[in-house]
Amino acid sequence: MGTGLVPVRLDYRGERLCPDVWLRVIPAGPAVPYLISLSDGVNLLSAQRIESGTMKVTIEEVQALETFAATVDQIPVEEIESFRTDPLAERYEVNFRIPEAVQSGGHVLNVWLGARNSRKLALRVVHMVLYG
Repeated sequence: MGTGLVPVRLDYRGERLCPDVWLRVIPAGPAVPYLISLSDGVNLLSAQRIESGTMKVTIEEVQALETFAATVDQIPVEEIESFRTDPLAERYEVNFRIPEAVQSGGHVLNVWLGARNSRKLALRVVHMVLYG
C-alpha cells in the first residue's frame, strides 16, 4: 500500500459500523537493531559464563546480517553462523566461536552492525570462563 490519504470503511458481517473516514498513511520509521539476548552457545541459561567456547546472540529488527561483526577484547570472533528465527520481528540468531587467544577471565564483548562503531548494538562486559 502506498502513502498518503486512503479511504477506510469498517464493516462487520456485511453491516457498516461507522461512517467512512480518510486516513493518512505514512511510511514506517527505520528499524533500530538491538541485542535481545546473549548466552553460552550450548548452555542457553548461562548468560555471562561462557563454558563451551561458543556464544549465541539474538538480535531483533535487523534487515540483514551481512555487516555483523563481533570482537572479544578487540580480537575478531570466528566461525560466525546466523539464521532468521522470526521474520515478523526481523529476529536473527547468531552463533560464533570465541577466539582461542582469549584466556579465562573477564573480557569485553563488542557486537555491532556496519563498518562504523557508531552502529553498535551493545557493549557488554562478559565474564567468561573457558574450559578446554
